[in-house]
Amino acid sequence: MQGIYIACENLDFVWDAKDVFEFDRLWKERKKGGKTSFEIVQELAEYFDRDPDEVAILAICRGRRGRI
Repeated sequence: MQGIYIACENLDFVWDAKDVFEFDRLWKERKKGGKTSFEIVQELAEYFDRDPDEVAILAICRGRRGRI
C-alpha cells in the first residue's frame, strides 16, 4: 500500500472556546453526579450535536491538560 491514510478525516475536532468551557462545566457536573465517562460522552455528544468520537477526543485533551 502506498500513499497516505488520514484517520478520522470525516470528524471535526475544532471547538469554539465557549463550548469548551461549557463542556468542562458539564463534564464536572455529571462526574460529580456519578456518571461514567462513557455516559458523559454520549450525553454531551447529544447536547453539542457532535459525533461521540469528537467529544471523546475533547475529553482526552481536557483530561491531559487537567481541566476535567
